[in-house]
Amino acid sequence: MMRKILRSQIFSLSFLLVWTFQALPAQNILTPGEPFEVGMSREKLQKAVNVVSEMVKRQKIQGVVLLVARNSRIVLHKALGWRNKEKLLPMKTSTLLRIASNTKPILAAAVQILSEDGYLLLDNEIGRYLPSFKNYRYRGMTIRHLLNHTSGLRIPGLFLEPLMKKSPKYPDAPSLQLEVSRFSKLSPETQPGEKYSYSNAGYNILGALVEVCSGQALEQFLREKIYQPLGMKQTFHHPNSEMIGRMSVVYEPDDKGWKIRFHQKSPSIFPFTRGSGGVICSALDYAKFCQMFLNRGNYNGNRILSKKSVTEATSQQVRINRSFNLIEEYNAQEAYRGFTWNVSNQGIYTCGGGHGTFAWVDPNRQLIGLIFTQSGYQAISGRKGLSIQFMQLVNSAIKKQN
Repeated sequence: MMRKILRSQIFSLSFLLVWTFQALPAQNILTPGEPFEVGMSREKLQKAVNVVSEMVKRQKIQGVVLLVARNSRIVLHKALGWRNKEKLLPMKTSTLLRIASNTKPILAAAVQILSEDGYLLLDNEIGRYLPSFKNYRYRGMTIRHLLNHTSGLRIPGLFLEPLMKKSPKYPDAPSLQLEVSRFSKLSPETQPGEKYSYSNAGYNILGALVEVCSGQALEQFLREKIYQPLGMKQTFHHPNSEMIGRMSVVYEPDDKGWKIRFHQKSPSIFPFTRGSGGVICSALDYAKFCQMFLNRGNYNGNRILSKKSVTEATSQQVRINRSFNLIEEYNAQEAYRGFTWNVSNQGIYTCGGGHGTFAWVDPNRQLIGLIFTQSGYQAISGRKGLSIQFMQLVNSAIKKQN
């Protein structure tokens, strides 16, 4: 009798454990895997690598880190070329890269976090939170307009030059909030919401907004709310000497081939953290951020964004006024923006940075991909550019279901 009771209890416990395991949501943490495990062809993935490798050999790009993950399994993570050709330092998968405007989706996520926590509303005017913008020039300009680049701002560059100097009146100058406040004296060229125009200045305003509404320095907020929960341990804004040794030189093309835009030791352009760019990270760290979006806001049991916020950030909120084919096979004749993401008619969302970084997230294929160079965005951009070629070849590696 006792054996039957014990056997029954063991069976019940086993059933409970199995049921609990099945009921728990998948964490979808990025882990190494093999292409066949996620229905992809190793040979066709290698073909994608070979195309990029040929570009390195022909010196069309100096160095690159490639990463592809499907169903949260990393099936390709490879470095090619140089992170410092002059010193014969090879690019590594762990190399730290300046990702420029790939920073913007991170900043947009920070704004959405504050919205979810009740510190702001996306459809409120920016002047409600930043007093210097509470004037007739910025009447009607909402946080949403800044997020999707329809604010009407046409301010060239990142900030007004020269930056403010420290003085008795401004002892903290230069700072993000002080520099952004200078924009408030300039009128937008078009009415908010009327036209799309990519705006670095708008995202720097959003960076100041995060500081004011959170009561924290921007970098501290990003670290606590995004980097640490996602395990982005190799993500920085102002690297120390140890990190500098792991960074790549940033190259740009010129008439003689290539010139160095930023050395490994080159300091950040601005002495403060900004919203328009400035993040330095590994490709793997940025892949974690992308995987969080693919997971609908969750990663490793940490809820960064709500599902609603992810949908909002990656929806077609505004049409870009130009013809654009994301990928020829899709026949997407128009381009759309979400919260700085480019969003195709097939729901793929992408983002690129001026130093030559490009990432995409494909919910239908449960796929993320990165092609991160430091050779200038023109080296990989365009309808037939390397980033699109690489994406197409990665897609072709997915085996068709019978």
